[in-house]
Amino acid sequence: MQGKLELIWLIFYHSGLPVLCFGHYNQHVNSARRTLIQEQYGFVIHEATDAPRQFVAETYFLETRTGERYFCKIISKPLFIPQVVGSLPVLEELHRKGLHFISYPIETLSKQLFVLHDNQLLVIFNYINAHQGYTYSNHILGERIGEVHALTPRITISIPSENFCFKYNDKLLDNLRNNFCQSAKLLA
Repeated sequence: MQGKLELIWLIFYHSGLPVLCFGHYNQHVNSARRTLIQEQYGFVIHEATDAPRQFVAETYFLETRTGERYFCKIISKPLFIPQVVGSLPVLEELHRKGLHFISYPIETLSKQLFVLHDNQLLVIFNYINAHQGYTYSNHILGERIGEVHALTPRITISIPSENFCFKYNDKLLDNLRNNFCQSAKLLA
């Protein structure tokens, strides 16, 4: 069951479900990034607009000269990069096996699911034309979760897991405990 819950988190996290949109906006896609996208993905960006930003990535809506639309994430926080990279093959396989309501990574010209450049992760996803907000049908959400659960046993690649443990958790707790004890002594 835990693997299924982690898989659901990956799908909802990457598909931009309303509960994850916070409405922060970012800088525009600069010319160096446009060039990188053109070199790695083979399409020319006609228009790039800010997309609602979450806590992990800069996000953009891209439109090519031929009218194709994509969703772009640029992650510069090293802590998040390994987890995102590990989740991309899962999303790609889910889409390939018939889960079409999710956002999935677009392959580069060299058949990679991402580009790592200057310590930043760049991922281009398919574009889903959908309203983002906090109101949605619980019935449809339940149906989608059911589809994920039904497909999970057919996933053949390793599904990354997250233990949500802070790397220096013990040291942090010791420091907090010591500071609390010192503060208590001062107040006594």
